[in-house]
Amino acid sequence: MKLRILLLAFTIAALRAPAQLPDKPTGYVTDAAAVIPLVQVRTLERRCATIDQQHVAQVAIVTIQSLGGEQIDKAALDLFHGWGVERKGFNDGILIMLATGPASTH
Repeated sequence: MKLRILLLAFTIAALRAPAQLPDKPTGYVTDAAAVIPLVQVRTLERRCATIDQQHVAQVAIVTIQSLGGEQIDKAALDLFHGWGVERKGFNDGILIMLATGPASTH
């Protein structure tokens, strides 16, 4: 009986696990969901670099497959702060996130 309860608790915890968010990137585009063609990734990298170099904003683009039941706004905010998307001393960061899995309903 204890084993069943333990397995049920583990299953519920796994279903409600937070999104597996990518580690801090080295570039502007992180296509963890593999949905952006490589030529487009390169184009986006160049455009984001130009925006950054012109001191307009720092832009990060990320795709992920699943939010793990987490709401996209919370996951995006976690990434934004975790990655430090903005130039030091400026409040100019922009994070564009695409999650290809099902959306959270809570």
